Amino acid sequence: MPTTVVVNTSPVFLSRSTGRSSSCQEPKKSIRPKTLIRTKAASSPASPFTGRRREDSVAKSGFAIQPNIKASPEILGNKNIPTTPSESANIPSRLDYYSDNILCEIANSDIPITGPCKSVLEFIANSEKEVEEFSDIHPEDFETISRIVDQIQTTKQKPRFTYDYINCHLLVEMPTRIHEVPCTVFKMWFDRFLDSLDFDCTLIDTIVFMNAEVKTEELSTIPDMTLSVIVGNPHRPLKEAIPVLIETAFSQQTNPLMNKLWKQIRAKPEVLMVIATLIGETKPYHSPERSSTAWDTLLQETLAHELSSFLDLQPLDSKPTDPITILGHQWLGLQTIDVWVWVRGDSPININLVTGPCTARGRLYPDPHMDTVNTMINQGLCLVKNKLGSLCREVNQACDLTPLEESPITFPFAWDRMYNSLMGASGITAHSRYLAWYAKSARGVKCVEHPDSHNNEPSSSNTRSRTDAGPNATVSNKSVQPGTSSAQNDDVQHNAGKSKSKLRGKHRGTKGKGKDKGK
Repeated sequence: MPTTVVVNTSPVFLSRSTGRSSSCQEPKKSIRPKTLIRTKAASSPASPFTGRRREDSVAKSGFAIQPNIKASPEILGNKNIPTTPSESANIPSRLDYYSDNILCEIANSDIPITGPCKSVLEFIANSEKEVEEFSDIHPEDFETISRIVDQIQTTKQKPRFTYDYINCHLLVEMPTRIHEVPCTVFKMWFDRFLDSLDFDCTLIDTIVFMNAEVKTEELSTIPDMTLSVIVGNPHRPLKEAIPVLIETAFSQQTNPLMNKLWKQIRAKPEVLMVIATLIGETKPYHSPERSSTAWDTLLQETLAHELSSFLDLQPLDSKPTDPITILGHQWLGLQTIDVWVWVRGDSPININLVTGPCTARGRLYPDPHMDTVNTMINQGLCLVKNKLGSLCREVNQACDLTPLEESPITFPFAWDRMYNSLMGASGITAHSRYLAWYAKSARGVKCVEHPDSHNNEPSSSNTRSRTDAGPNATVSNKSVQPGTSSAQNDDVQHNAGKSKSKLRGKHRGTKGKGKDKGK
């Protein structure tokens, strides 16, 4: 079972008139955009379906997003550490996550921050995991967290929330590049499927969304992919139907995914098909340990490696399907890629079903066997096609459905394409993990420990290692079950953030919690 973080701190209820601090309202003019660095094309591992090597579609495009590490004064060892939110935004402290400096700055503004809010924000800023669940998050807490996240001006991937208003339960996901691949491929396939159907577009409109919010009175969630149908006049639609939901889980246990799907189906019982892609790692990721070969060697670099030079550090005898291991440290290793499908019968989908006429499970890697999944997806596509016809009839009883009924179902099922894209994205995700670790660790070594030197030796002192999963963590070859975060650790990290913001609170002259604690 995944660990659920429970915080007993009583929440401070927010009023609708709660204002933002001046620092949050002012535009951050000095934010630097990420630099597009042209990289050479790389070959992805051999496909288990074709036995051929294919050129990585991501690398072939010639661009990979990299942070502007050279311009960072902290990475270069400048002792003048930025003290304003806009300057802090220039620090590439996280690639996939948020800068803890920015969060500390906002946490000390006039927005009330309760204990539960602090725990969630600390996870967003510092965790190396992709998902975490939090209990006892009241609606006011969720509103505060959402407001703070929305205020952060960044081009980085933002967290995705699934919030249960009834049970005060929050699921936070921090997606990476490899997480986005399955649904990106599925979107292309569903677009082709919809293009092959002949129906009256003035009666219904279909569109495939990526990461579009779905909100009801009980739930706020962001599925990875949805097929949406707008019924009736676009300006005055009768309703919106969601016949297809697709989710991806990368390097996590299945319980958070299943809980999310269960709540989504409860909120939208009309869903006709659910597809889930589960990507497992050989072992949970953790950043390099202090004094390890990877730590001592990679931190000697003045600038972080680009994608191509980073992946070139792998052993020459490594196989395409081997984990991405550099200087003895594993940055990512794919173990399994599974696809699960459920379709609706006479009653709403039951995701607890493992076998039966309304569900199928297949494996994409290793040992691919996807025939039963193909059959089940075809069954779901037939349901979607029939549903489109019935929705057309809801708008116009006299509409002719013959063209739709005679339309063939076109769906590529190009699983080798998805496999190759996943293998290509695994290298980019490994590089992203390296950049996040390098920026954070190099900052601690070169600024906190020896601020006046540009060529200091890495040291373990004054540099926080994030390799420990916690005293209660249990690691297997499929998932990691973290221990519950202690309130003591939360207080230590929060106090550290407050001490960094003392002078900043005085210079801003804001009224609120941050200023009072900075005096």
